[in-house]
Amino acid sequence: MEAPGGYAIWCERSGRLFHTDVAGTQLRAWTPASGQRRSWRLPEPLHCFALTASRERLLLGLASRLAFLDLNTGLLAPVCDVAPGTRPSDGRCDRQGRFVFGTAGVAEGARCGFWRLHHDLSLERLPLGDCGAATGIGFSPNGRVLYYADADADAASPGIRCCDYHPCSGEITRPRAFAAADAAGLVVVDAEAGLWSVREGSRQLRRIAADGSVERVLALDAPCAGWPVFGGPGLDTLYVPTGSGEVFADYRPGVQGLAEARFLGRLPSRA
Repeated sequence: MEAPGGYAIWCERSGRLFHTDVAGTQLRAWTPASGQRRSWRLPEPLHCFALTASRERLLLGLASRLAFLDLNTGLLAPVCDVAPGTRPSDGRCDRQGRFVFGTAGVAEGARCGFWRLHHDLSLERLPLGDCGAATGIGFSPNGRVLYYADADADAASPGIRCCDYHPCSGEITRPRAFAAADAAGLVVVDAEAGLWSVREGSRQLRRIAADGSVERVLALDAPCAGWPVFGGPGLDTLYVPTGSGEVFADYRPGVQGLAEARFLGRLPSRA
């Protein structure tokens, strides 16, 4: 199953796996059922993205800004710039359809952190402290726990952290350690509240239980080259970009994933 790796999201409505190419300069879509492929070339690297209420619009976390992409026309509609000296590094929508993302530094001394794009397209910095390179963003099945991490080697708080996340107001309370530093990495949450974590370049995908312990280790056939993602008609296939990012390996871990939450905010009338 040849397909470039990188950041990836499964769209359960269309049965497509959206993902970036190795350099992040293209968004690509792959339909495993038919083998159909499509791609969109972008003006700057794409680091994370989200589905929206429209099947034909995606919310992109580009190197310098957030923007909507119209999949029909390939045109972009800008939303907002990110903080100077930073770029988006990981992101997920909460269960209420707000986009929560983190940033990484591209300039010395840049102040990186975690942000939330609201339905009205206003941007809020979350009270989770500074970081070097935000990653590990995910939500529990009920949306009441937010997972996050700092991938920087000199992180003040290594490992995966979590906090209570109010499902309606979005209020954040009780930030705390969740899993040890060696479990931190790129994550996806399954329907049973298990958190699957893998470091880029690793051959081991770990399932972390709700108490933060490593419950299972899945051996990969090749080094991981990006975000794992649950997909397939039953959301029971775990796709993992491997090797140089040119192949998606698929595994059946015996649990189902969650349908990806969508951004439910205001969309442009035309992109």
